[in-house]
Amino acid sequence: MKAKESMPLTESIKSCCQAAAGSSNSTSDADSTHSTSGSLTHYQNIYDSFDVSFPKRPEVNIEFEKIKYTVRKFNITEKKFVTKEILHGINGSFRSGELTAIMGPSGSGKSTLLNVMTGF
Repeated sequence: MKAKESMPLTESIKSCCQAAAGSSNSTSDADSTHSTSGSLTHYQNIYDSFDVSFPKRPEVNIEFEKIKYTVRKFNITEKKFVTKEILHGINGSFRSGELTAIMGPSGSGKSTLLNVMTGF
């Protein structure tokens, strides 16, 4: 089996669009090839003309301890407001450059923790 040679992105997209345009009766292959090729080349030229480099941002590490979150809701049966602690004693950290997973069963407070941390 022969290995497939890689082609530039614009050529790959153009060949994909040409194949799709070939099944359409509304335009000829020449028209669709010209318009697709021109657009892709135009955008590729714009992209290539940028000589931009962004400065490296400082690393940000987040650590938290003993996070508590309480809500106040109205209890209809007791006809008064009651407070309920949703999160209690949550500790953790997020390190720059690391992928962190927050796992737990349904209703354990994963979304609430992220909402509290983002100020939502």
